[in-house]
Amino acid sequence: MQRFGAHWNLGRPAGSWLHLGGCLVKRTKFFKGIALLTAAAIAGSPVLAQAGELKSVLGEVSASGPPGKRALKQGSRVVAGDRVEVGGGGNAQIEFTEATRLVAGGAAVLTVATLDVNVAPGRTKTLELDALDGVFRFMSDETGEKNFKIRAPSATIELSGTALELAVTPGGAWTLLLDGRIKMCGTAEGAECKTATRRCTMLRTLDAKTIEVVPGSPEAPIKDDGEGTAGGGASYAQEIEAHFPYQKAQSDLLEEFQLAGEPCEEERVGGLGDFALDGSQVRHGKAIRIGVMSALGAGIACILLCGKTSTTSTNKTN
Repeated sequence: MQRFGAHWNLGRPAGSWLHLGGCLVKRTKFFKGIALLTAAAIAGSPVLAQAGELKSVLGEVSASGPPGKRALKQGSRVVAGDRVEVGGGGNAQIEFTEATRLVAGGAAVLTVATLDVNVAPGRTKTLELDALDGVFRFMSDETGEKNFKIRAPSATIELSGTALELAVTPGGAWTLLLDGRIKMCGTAEGAECKTATRRCTMLRTLDAKTIEVVPGSPEAPIKDDGEGTAGGGASYAQEIEAHFPYQKAQSDLLEEFQLAGEPCEEERVGGLGDFALDGSQVRHGKAIRIGVMSALGAGIACILLCGKTSTTSTNKTN
């Protein structure tokens, strides 16, 4: 036998064995191992390992990106770099995590720019979506450090513990806050920003520079009466009708993509009501609590007043 480093045939067919670092490795096992390592590396890739799952698809929905161009159906996955297109009248209901979901409808066009939400403790969860056209509902109750952002051609929206609806057209962008806090900034040079924290506040931009609180919103200036602006801008009710279809009907959405409570057009006076994310279900909270407290208060007042009236009547009789 030769010393370490030599190739040993040992009577085996030539070429069926490889000599690697002093060891004989069967050629078929070597290449099988390489394939397994490559598959593992791909599975561990930040781009392909993290994905959103299509929980429901209505109509024609397609995607093009790293996995190629394909039709999407229930159970399909979308990854960072995917461009998702939804046919008119359809919608795609996407779950990124159990606490973060997105509905894209109304001939929506969407790009998943960054998807990094399944991270180790201490790392920032990041989700960046480019909403190019259509209507959207986004809802998330993620905990920990996060950087969630939706970009439209005319505005960028920063999200914090948020449920919102968004409409994007070539003429502008509209956001309707349903829970949490949003910051909306125009994309033009020198554009302004506005923050909304009260449920049913609607922000819009028609020029990518000026951000307006739509008259009639809970956070609109007191002088606004909800009948539009001096410049002819649409009123709150008109904007709801034109841009937020899920405020009118959400029966074609799965339960976990629905929001409980009154539509904003019916509840906006006084800005009462808020949403609380309870596990996978979004539930309406404040308005119910107010109703219960009002009923209790009325009952207590009745007992006190009735008791007082009865006593006074008895004294007069005596």
